[in-house]
Order: sequence, then C-alpha cells, then structure tokens
Amino acid sequence: MVLALLPGAACGLSPTSSPQRYSVQGWNTESGLPQNSVHAMLQTTDGYLWMATENGLARFNGYQYRVFGRETQPQLAGNDIRALFEDRQRALWVGTATGLTRLSDGVAHSYTTREGLPSDAVRSVLQTKDGKIWVLTSAGVATIAEPATTDAGKLHFQTVATGPAAVQTIAEAPEGGVWAATDRGIVRIADGRVQPEMRGASHAPVQALTCALNGDCAFASTDGVFLLRHGALQQLALHAALPAGGVRSLLITPDGVWAAGESALLLLQPHRSRVFKAGADLPGRQIESLFADNRGAVWIGTDDGVARWWGERMESTGVGNASAVLSFYEDRDGDLWLGTETTGVFELRDRPFDLIGRAQDLGDGSATSVTAAGPGSLWVGTSAGGLNRVDGQAIAQHVLTLKEGLASNTVLSLATSPKDSSDVWIGTPDGLSHWEKGHLTNYTVKDGLTDDFVRSLLVANDGSTWIGTRHGVTRWRNKSAATWTTKQGLGSDLIGAMAEDAAGDLWVGTRGGLALFHNNSVHNYTVADGLPSDTITSLSFSKGGDLWIGTNGSGLGVRSGRSFFVFPASAGLPKAIFAILEDDAGFLWLSSEYGLDRVALTDLAAYRSGSSRVLAVTHFGAADGLESSEGSATGHPSAVRLADGRLCFVSRRGVLTVDPALLPVTRSAPPIVIEEMTADDRDVTPEELASLPPGVSHLSISFAGIHLTAPQRLHYRYMLEGFDRNWIDAGTQRTAFYTNLPPGSYRFRVNVRSAGGPWSEQGMSSITVGLRPRYYQTGWFRALLLCAFALGLLGLYRMRLRALNARFQAVAEERSRLAREIHDTLAQGFVAVSVRLEMLSRILHGERLEECRQELNETRTLVQEGLAEARRSIWNLRAEDADRVTLPAHLERIVKDTIERGVDAELEITGAYRALPSTVEAELIRMTQEAVSNALRHADPCTILVRLLYTPRRLRLEIQDDGCGFDVAKAPSKESGHYGLTGLRERAQKIGATFMLESSPGNGTAIRIETAIVKDREKGSRS
Repeated sequence: MVLALLPGAACGLSPTSSPQRYSVQGWNTESGLPQNSVHAMLQTTDGYLWMATENGLARFNGYQYRVFGRETQPQLAGNDIRALFEDRQRALWVGTATGLTRLSDGVAHSYTTREGLPSDAVRSVLQTKDGKIWVLTSAGVATIAEPATTDAGKLHFQTVATGPAAVQTIAEAPEGGVWAATDRGIVRIADGRVQPEMRGASHAPVQALTCALNGDCAFASTDGVFLLRHGALQQLALHAALPAGGVRSLLITPDGVWAAGESALLLLQPHRSRVFKAGADLPGRQIESLFADNRGAVWIGTDDGVARWWGERMESTGVGNASAVLSFYEDRDGDLWLGTETTGVFELRDRPFDLIGRAQDLGDGSATSVTAAGPGSLWVGTSAGGLNRVDGQAIAQHVLTLKEGLASNTVLSLATSPKDSSDVWIGTPDGLSHWEKGHLTNYTVKDGLTDDFVRSLLVANDGSTWIGTRHGVTRWRNKSAATWTTKQGLGSDLIGAMAEDAAGDLWVGTRGGLALFHNNSVHNYTVADGLPSDTITSLSFSKGGDLWIGTNGSGLGVRSGRSFFVFPASAGLPKAIFAILEDDAGFLWLSSEYGLDRVALTDLAAYRSGSSRVLAVTHFGAADGLESSEGSATGHPSAVRLADGRLCFVSRRGVLTVDPALLPVTRSAPPIVIEEMTADDRDVTPEELASLPPGVSHLSISFAGIHLTAPQRLHYRYMLEGFDRNWIDAGTQRTAFYTNLPPGSYRFRVNVRSAGGPWSEQGMSSITVGLRPRYYQTGWFRALLLCAFALGLLGLYRMRLRALNARFQAVAEERSRLAREIHDTLAQGFVAVSVRLEMLSRILHGERLEECRQELNETRTLVQEGLAEARRSIWNLRAEDADRVTLPAHLERIVKDTIERGVDAELEITGAYRALPSTVEAELIRMTQEAVSNALRHADPCTILVRLLYTPRRLRLEIQDDGCGFDVAKAPSKESGHYGLTGLRERAQKIGATFMLESSPGNGTAIRIETAIVKDREKGSRS
C-alpha cells in the first residue's frame, strides 16, 4: 500500500474538534453501492466521486449512486476495480484485475496484454509531468505518451524492461520518470529504460515507496527506512527499529515520515522516533491505511476504526459500524471519506451545529433565555428548572433554583455585566434576582420595581441595569429605581427586547413601537416612521452601527443613520424573527420558527441601496444537521454570541450552537452535469438527442449539481431555448419534462446555485436537442403546399376569368343574335311594309281602289308576320319551343313566301332528314332568310333556288339566285351600316359551319353553308 501527502481541498475537517463530534453518514449496498469493499476513491474534475469496489465501479453525485459494471458497460475491462486515476485530459483510468479501461465523455476503451500491457492485473496508474501515462501491473510496468482523445481506441503500451526485478510499486520521480520499488532495490525508470542505480542504495527488497509534492521521496526496505531529499539519501530508521513483519505503507508529513507495519506505526523525525501500537495507542489489531488531510492531520485506518494524529495527540474513534478502513479520500468540500472492507463507505464532516443544554438536562423545563457566562460557558434560563450553567460540551449544571433562594424556577430573562460575566441578573415572573460573587439578592415592587414580572434585562456600559416588565421599563442604578411608561412617552408598557448603541443610548422594543432613550428623554418610533411593525421581538447592533430590528410577522427592518428600511417579503427573509446575531465573517443570522437563516451584510446593504434586488439567503434546518430547527421566543435574550465566535440560539429542545467557521461560504456555484436523456421512455445519447426521429412526443432530461456535502441545498432552473420564453424555476427537482415539442433545433440549458447563492455561468450546462420533422412538417412540403395553394388560387382566378369571359361572350353573342334577328325579321318586315306603303301611296294617287285594297291586305299580312317574328324572338330569349317545326318545313315556308312576292323560287331536298340541335337549325333558318331577303332586296332575281343536302355525316345548304350579282371584293360591311353578309358569317362561325360566297356582276349569287352531323348532336337533339 502506498499513500502520499496529496493536494487537499480549500478547506478540511476542523482538527480542533474531537473526532467523536464529526457528523458521520454511511452508504452500503442497500444505498446503491455494488459491493461493500471500497479499495479506492477519486473525485474527478466534474465533481463526481468514484469508488472502486470488487464488483464494479460506483459514481456518486451527492444524491445517488450509478454503477458501472460489465453487465451495463461491456467495454469495462472488469468488475474487480483496483485503481483510479484522472489524467490531464480529464479522462478516468480504471485499473482492474482483468485489464485497464479509459473513460472519457461517456466512451470507454479497454486495454489488455493485446495492447502491450505486461499483465491484465493492474495495480496502479499515474501520469508524470511530461504527460506520459504509467501503468503498474502484476508483471511489470508499461508506459505510453499522453494520448489524444481521437486515438484512445488505438493505444499501444510499451513495456519497460526491468530485468529479473519484480516491481512492487511506483511513484513519480522529481527528476523525471518514476521510482520503482522492486525486490532488488529501488530504481528509476525514465526514457523507456532503467536508469543507473541510486548512489548509496542497496539491493535489498523495497517494501514501500512514496513521494510528496515537494519532491521528497521515502522508501522502506529490509535495511530500514530512507528519505531521498534533493538528491541526498538519508536513513531514518535501521532494520532493528522496523515494525515486525516490515513496513507496509509510508506517508510524508511536516511532522515526519510515518511508517506503518501490520500492528505498529512509527513516526520518524530527525532526532527521534515514536511508536504507536495497535490495541494500545490505536484501535484494533491491524493497521490498514494512512492518510494526511488538508489541515495536516494524519488519519490511521485500522481493522476496528480510525485514529487521528493532531497537535502531538493521538485520538481514536469508531465510525459507525465501520469494519477495516481500507482507503481514505478528502473531497473538495474538505469532507473525509472512508472506504471499508465490509461495510461500505462513510463520510466524516464537521458538525457546525450542536445542541447543548438539552431539554432533558435542564431540570424540569426547557430553555427560555441565554447569555455568556465566561469563555465557552453559558448561563441558561429555563421554564421550570431555574438557572443553569453549561461549560463547553458538559451537561448543564443546576446552579440556582427556588431551593437556593431564586425568586422563581421560571426564568424569563438574563443579563450579565460587561465587565464580569459571573455577575448575572435573573428576571422571573415573581421578581428580579441578582447573583453576584456567590450571593443571591431578590428585588420586587417593594424595592422600587414597577412590576415583578420581569420580561427583559440589559446591563448598560455605565453599570445601570434596565428592567423591562409588563408595566414599563425601570432603570436600576445604585439600588435606586426610575421608571418610564406610556405616560413618559413609551408606545406600550409591555417591554420586549432592549439594546444599547455605541453612544450609550438605549433602544427598547415594545408592543407599541421602538423607543429611544436619550438623555432621560424618550422618543417613540412606529410604523408611521418606517418601522416594519409596532411589535418588536428582537434588536441587535452590527459592528457598523446599524440597528437590526426583528418583528413578529412583518420581517426584518434596519435603522441606518436616521432612517428606517424594511425588507419586503419577496426578499426571502423570515417573517417572524426571534433573534438576530452577527458573526465574524460578516453574516447576519436570523432565528425563526423554521430554523436559522444566514445572509451577508454586504448583500443586505446592496439590496437597501437598490443595486441588487436579490438576496442570497441560506436556510439551515433539520437536513443540515440541526437537531432542533424550531427557535424559541419565550425569553430575552434568546441568542448570544460567544467570545470564540460561536453563536447560541434558544430552541425548543435546548440551546443550539453554531460555529460559522465550520460552514464554508460557497460563493461559486457547484459544477452541474446532464446525466440522462430519454425520448419516449428510451435512453438516448447526446448524439441521438441532437437528432431525434419524427414523432417523439415525450422528452425528459435529468441533471445534477455535484455537491457532495449538501445536495439538498441546491436549486435549479432550466430553459429550452427556442421553446421556453423564460427560465423555469425547478427548485430542487432534477428532471425537466417536455411533451409534444414541434420539430426544430433547440438548446437545453440548466443552471444551478447553492441555496442563497447567486446564479452564475459557472453553474451552467447545456446540450443540443433536435427533433426531425415528419415529411408533412418539412420546409419543402410546406413550400409545396404553398405552391399548390398558389396554383389553386391561380386556377380559380383563371376559372373565374373564363367564366366572366364566357358570360361576356354570351352577352356579346346574344347581342349579335338579337341584331341578326332584328335584321332578318323585324327589319326585313319593316322594309317590306315600307315598300308596300310606298306602292300604296302611288296607287292612291292614281285612285286605283282595288289595287289599294290588295296592297293594304298584303301590308297587314307583313305587319302580322313581323309581330309573330318579334314574339318568337322574345320567346326564344326565355325557352326553346317545345313544338318546333323542322328545318325543311321552315325552308319550304321561306320559299313559299318568296313565290308570293312574285319571284320564282324552288326548294330541293336530297338525302334522309337528320335532326340537328335546335340552335343549329335556327341559325340555318336565319341564314336562309337573310340570303333570300338580300337577293330580293338587292339582286332583283327572277329565280331563287334553295337546295338542302343530307349525307351520313354532313349537311349542305345552298341558296342561289340569277340576279345582278356583285363584286365580292367590294361587298358592303357592317362598318358601312350593312350587316347582311357579316351576320351570315357570324352565324356560320357560331355553329361551326363553313361559309362560302360566290358572286360576280351579272352572274347572280351562290351561298354554300356546310356543317357536320355528329352523333352527340343527334343524341342532343333526341335527348
């Protein structure tokens, strides 16, 4: 076994406290350890405490253990852990009986003889200043250059040849390389080989070796114990002085070199040596381990407890049910951890809180008031046991009761003279007692007191005694009394706490405010003047002269200068304050029914000035070791500060003492780590968390601030950036839950602080969270939807536009149709009527009555036909004629009308009749009427031929005349006011027919109209 003086924490166990007074807490397999034999412990940079057992590696975060073994971590070389070491890259090296494992960022790589180790059984691991890693195995030493993280899986060790010598242990050599203790002497290994032998060293087998940080090295061989300092070898002990069985371990301390054998311990000093024997000076029968803590105390682990050497004194103590103590470790908080053989691990920490003068030791009553009785001693007033004195940790001694002449066994208040703490005044419900130089004197109203019920007392610096009662306050000086009541300016006659300032003025708390006595005058302050409440429960002056004011229900106030300030409830201070004290470190302590609260005076000043709106208040309760967390306010004073810096508070179960020096002030936040992540109840790695698959609905992230001493006082807050708008205060909860997160990339941040401490970036940790979207949640899909929507809108717009165009076209076509109808029917009829009337005018001028009658009849017929055509056009605007006449019949009527006008006309029909849609037939009829009408009006024909030809697929309509004809190129158009030909072409175009016109001057005119006869038209006409 090799132990050296290691760098300690910034603090440590108080060496002046008896080992029996340390707080002890133990863990074993029932608490989460994989096995109860703990051979080594190590706190890594991230704050975790690792423990090596025979059945796996345990990691402790202050709350619980996590076990690493072959079952859960197959990459681990083995479960029998022998050694632990953290290198400069913060990688953890784990030596086992079956190989070496390197843990870094949750990734494990293991190495055995295949990677160059001399043996799989690893005994120790260390790193020298040049970065090399040295591994001691049962078969020799291997080394490797400082590995890069990326090369961790490709490492290959180099075995150092030491010849026939078997290496027992190694330690870093100040000159470089390592010292190796072998069965053939001590050698130094550097540059991959054994260096020349140490001058003066023998070849005797070396049993133990250790090196200190200052470069000193000590080793023990069968020849004795030697110290190597600055290159010089010095023998500290001869073989004859060695413990029986040889030296098993060494330790270098400022007191000397400690050499431990099986049952004896040597302290080797320059001019003398001391021997401590197991069973006599040390507990148990066998020495197991040595350790030096940060304060310089030496701890010796045996098979039956531990012993501590400090200040030339050896003290032994048992540690719970601890068995053999195999290992020690001091964490960064200064607490000492003990690894045992069969009972797990134990933690020793200072006990800053203690309960002295317990209720069961105070006669028949509980503590009511307390004041100093000398160095380390207290006067304690009780509710039914009179006055007690407590010296140090001793049980309370009953000093004064009714039997000894005390006015009452119920003590309400105490006060001692500033010059002599043995001069004590005792206030009771039945009068005032004064204990001075062994004599007891009682005073009542008969002696000038305003009331026998003495609630509070204060001995001023001028020697006068102030006595607070239910009926005012009395000043007792030179056995004469002066009394002040509400008549003299007090706010109330019920007197409570009293305090004297540096100027000698007295401040008195009452039920009606705070009274100031100055030069025999009284000024009373109330809520109207800035007090938090008119009911004052406690008063205390700080070293800076500020008067701190405690109230019953309205919290804390302070008078600084000439003004008052009240701390609001949001500041986190208790509402009902029983006592106020200031310690040597600049903290204000407040006693309440819920325990003790500590807050820095600098923080209070910053809050008052407005430069800070947050108070760092630390609360102490049962979880911090307070045996009684409920304060008491039955007497005055209920708290006192002792000369050694300890603070004493009256509680329900006795007098609670606090040693602020044993409470480390933690201004910085502890390290915090994100430990576990689950997605839909499945563990995920950080890489998987950064890219979760679509559809994950439940996400949890667990974290822990590493504070081994008091994890219950850590407070957390977290935020998922990109989702949470503000920090979420988690209190002491260590898991964040999220459900139904939208897809995206987030950053989870968690922050920790010690209770009452500030939030800081030091206590921050973060991790990336990414949730991949489903296909319909992707950007390209949304873009596609947007494009589809835009195309849909465009389609709707175009459909609307087509509908509007169709409506416009329909209107235009209807207008054209009406124009054609009017031209072909009404206009033609009006022309015929006009011609008849002209002829009638000429006949009447010649007085040919019979011809006139005939013309009138024909004119009337034309008018009737025009009216019929007008009615038919109007009817066509509303509905089709259900009983329409066929196309040939219409053409036959047109021909007949033409013949009646005196022109020879003929209709020829060829082929089987095929019905066409009514709109097509109507257009063909109008076109025939227009062509015939044009011929009658413009061509002066003798004969008009209408020919209708039906074929299986097409229909051809021809209108021919033998009139004068015209030049087609010079045919009139609608621009010149003639719509005939234009109307014919438009009608043909409307029904999809071809229109051909042939004419020449003197050769008549021929019009051919041809259209298709299709099946859907036939179906449409029959449907």
